[in-house]
Amino acid sequence: MEISSCESQGGFNVPIKLGMEFDSDEHAYECYNEYAAAIGFSVRKEYANKNKVQGYVTSRKFTCHKEGYRSKDKRDQTVQKHRKETRTGCLAYIVISRQSNGKFRITSFDEKHNHPLDPSSLSHMLPSQRKINVAQAHEVTARFMEITSSESQGGCNVPIKLGMEFDSDEHAYEWYNEYAAAMGFSVRKEYANKNKVQGYVTSRKFTCHKEGYRSKDKRDRTVQKHRKETRTGCLAHIIISRQSNGKFRITSFEEKHNHSLDPSSLSHVLPTQRKIKVAQAHKVSVRYKHLCQMFSQISSEASESKEGYELAAKCANELVVKLKHVKKNESHDDSAPSKSIENELSETVFIDNTNATKVTGLKRKQPTCRSKTLTMSFMEMAKRKNNTSLLKSPQCQTDKKLDHLPSLLSCQVTCPSLSDASMTTGVAEASCLKDHPMKV
Repeated sequence: MEISSCESQGGFNVPIKLGMEFDSDEHAYECYNEYAAAIGFSVRKEYANKNKVQGYVTSRKFTCHKEGYRSKDKRDQTVQKHRKETRTGCLAYIVISRQSNGKFRITSFDEKHNHPLDPSSLSHMLPSQRKINVAQAHEVTARFMEITSSESQGGCNVPIKLGMEFDSDEHAYEWYNEYAAAMGFSVRKEYANKNKVQGYVTSRKFTCHKEGYRSKDKRDRTVQKHRKETRTGCLAHIIISRQSNGKFRITSFEEKHNHSLDPSSLSHVLPTQRKIKVAQAHKVSVRYKHLCQMFSQISSEASESKEGYELAAKCANELVVKLKHVKKNESHDDSAPSKSIENELSETVFIDNTNATKVTGLKRKQPTCRSKTLTMSFMEMAKRKNNTSLLKSPQCQTDKKLDHLPSLLSCQVTCPSLSDASMTTGVAEASCLKDHPMKV
């Protein structure tokens, strides 16, 4: 598919043509990437030829992201759902070569594509167009600063100041973590000094999660995509020291950050804010148990008829869709007062527990025989062998189908019936049969 003349004349502000020169290969890539964003495709770095002595790039090729075809899949043949084929063998590309003056010139250029191009409104979703430039980054940072400044003006419900005392170092950490959630950052435990004799904590430091810088990467040098740098050398911190009364006091506090803070609506995404409290965990546990009881009753009643089963399945599908919609639009702002768990359960219950039927098919796992077997000594094995031989004697062979046989036994001590002989110990049965032999 060729680019139309109207698009090539005024559709984009980044013209590409043969003979254009660039200061570096990266500059050429950026220009071609802007051209691709205006046209509607993504760019792939194909190859780079380098000087064997000094190692600088002599030539390079940039192609369309749909160039060529995917190589043969060498994975297991039992894979049912393979990845969708995205390449079409597109031949659009440019080749740049290094000149004697150190600049790079376009020596080959093909602008024809064999696939439909994406509209400019969706170009930001293409692989090579997902990065924002410096101007956009500054704009986003400015917006975040405005939001955080407006939230910080409203006041923080968890104040932090010099001289505050806490019962323990964990109490201080929890307090500073709540303060960080309100401000929009995460907390890292930096160090802890301990008494060398008794081992208790004497001082501790908590910092912002962007404190310092990452240490040098000692992995293999062939790694192409390293982890993104997240630290900025932030100096925000608190230091607590143990006092003579056993409490911890803030002896140093720095509240200034050198990076933009996250809004409170996104604080739950931060590393130290992802844990739920004990009260929240209790509410979730109570809701889960109650829902299990309700749906067990629904399953037992709906499985008795075909119409009930179809109705339950239809309602379950609708419920799953609605739950996904609720979870997607759920707000994480807990400022509004929430109802108690008892009131919430009383409003959501719609099944009468008095009419609940017993769920069939759910059996508790029985313990294996291996778990109950105990090692026996030689004397115990000999005693059991004698008992079994006494029970198998002709005097004890009777017909189990007769119901009146237990009445023939005139035992003063209550003896079990012969049909349950396997459930009792061999010693008791043998003694009972020896004292009162049966006559048929």
